[in-house]
Amino acid sequence: MTFNLPLAQIDAAQLETLRADDDKREFLSDVTSFANAAGGDLIFGLQERREAGKPTSEIGAIVGLSELNVDSERLRLEAMIRDGVDPRMLPVSFHEIRRGPDPPCLLLRVPRSSAGLHMVTYKNLSRFYSRTSGGKYQLDAHEIRAGFVAAETAIERLRRFRVMNGRRQNTS
Repeated sequence: MTFNLPLAQIDAAQLETLRADDDKREFLSDVTSFANAAGGDLIFGLQERREAGKPTSEIGAIVGLSELNVDSERLRLEAMIRDGVDPRMLPVSFHEIRRGPDPPCLLLRVPRSSAGLHMVTYKNLSRFYSRTSGGKYQLDAHEIRAGFVAAETAIERLRRFRVMNGRRQNTS
C-alpha cells in the first residue's frame, strides 16, 4: 500500500483549499499518478515529518480533520476527478478513519487503471503522471507512447482470450 501526503499539514480548512486551481491540479496529478501506476491511497489528516525544514514523506503526526463531512467531501472530490481527468477513471473509494474521540482522517483509495493512461485535463492542462516509490513524476513522450501500447496490447490479449475461450466452450 502506498501513502501520499499531498500537503505538509492537512486539516479541514486545508482540505477546503482544494478549491484553488493550483491545488486542484496538484490533487488531480496525485490521483492520476496512482491510477497510471499501481494504485494507492491519499490520506487527508496526516502531518508530514520534516527534517531540517524539508519534508521526508513520512508520517509525523495524525492530526485528523475536524468538522469533516465525509459525504460532501466525497461528492466534491469525485466531481473534481470526473471533470478533470480523461478518460474517466474507475471509481475511487473513500473511507473515514476514526480513532476514538480524535478527529477522523479521510482515506481516498485510487485503483490501478485497467484502461491505460489517464491525463489531467483541468483548466486545459494536458499532462500524464505516474509514480515510483520516490513520488510522482510527469511522463515523457516515450513513456506516454509505451503506456498506450501496453493498454492496447492488454485489450488485444483479452479479445484473444475471449475468442479462444468461446471456441473451447463450443467444442465441448
